[in-house]
Amino acid sequence: MIDDESSASDGSEPAVPANPRPPYGERPVARARRAEAQELIERLVAEGRVRMH
Repeated sequence: MIDDESSASDGSEPAVPANPRPPYGERPVARARRAEAQELIERLVAEGRVRMH
């Protein structure tokens, strides 16, 4: 049997709280995709390819 001091002895998770992940919309990849989509929409509207009602 291996005695590992870093693991909990009762099999539960360690006492250190995990950092919660931010919502998807606040992550850098999501923000970059949203900015890219916004730029594309603005360009298409400026070129007259799309009309917004």
